[in-house]
Amino acid sequence: SAAKLAADTFLAIDSGELASLATPFPSVNTTLGGGFAPGLIIIAARPSVGKTALALTLALHYANDKTVAFLSLEMSASQLAARVIQSVLSLQKPTGPNFYTADHRAKLREAHLSLQSHLKIYDHVTALPDAIQAIRDLRPRIAFVDYLQLLDAGDADENRASQVTKISRSLKLLSSELDIPILPWHK
Repeated sequence: SAAKLAADTFLAIDSGELASLATPFPSVNTTLGGGFAPGLIIIAARPSVGKTALALTLALHYANDKTVAFLSLEMSASQLAARVIQSVLSLQKPTGPNFYTADHRAKLREAHLSLQSHLKIYDHVTALPDAIQAIRDLRPRIAFVDYLQLLDAGDADENRASQVTKISRSLKLLSSELDIPILPWHK
């Protein structure tokens, strides 16, 4: 029965047999029942409220010791890397010449060495089959998709709502197949 499956899942989490990915945010972990479990978790919010920033924070957190796929359809890999560097090094983007101290410049010159992680950024994957194949090939522990509506489902004759449904269903099936959480966001 459904109640038995739910109870068995709770017991598996409690015994450590079923591990979810804890976030760096205790209140989010409480809400999620410990963190992200395998499945499709769509992050939805209005534009410009920080969905990409949240996803990058989570991706960097997991990339310390887990393989992470980050499919960016909105920003290039270098733009995302700039945001990562700013976040990790606590630096602002320069507003003019001689903005940084000598120490900041030295950290920036070495940033690519200190930021080697398990984070794989894909910035030229726009078609749904290519996105699915990239995630399958990498076999990450968690995958992020920035963002859902920019994936091309390949059916130009279908309305966009039907295409988004197809994309969501395909990502849900992939998360089940690989037993990983996949987090796309919706604008």
